[in-house]
Amino acid sequence: MHFLVDIVEDIIQFFFANSKFSYPKGSIIIDFEDRYQHRSSYIRGKEEHLSSKGRSVEYVGDRTFIIDGKYYEFITQNAPALGKPIQRTLLYTKDDN
Repeated sequence: MHFLVDIVEDIIQFFFANSKFSYPKGSIIIDFEDRYQHRSSYIRGKEEHLSSKGRSVEYVGDRTFIIDGKYYEFITQNAPALGKPIQRTLLYTKDDN
């Protein structure tokens, strides 16, 4: 019974945490279960993930990617999940390009 209560609590926390993050329209969200410790491997991980989804990706530096011809800047967050936190990447469009 205690196990079921834990599962229900985890589900409630998951939905509460996801609802409190508000992302700009057109954002791309990538959740990584494995943690990237080095910036270069983290950037490669994002490029590989987006390429596997059929997107054209180029990292231009200074936290900026060109994805399908649009400029995106990224931020990294730790997001709660069932079990352990995940490394979440939020890519949002840059208004000045």
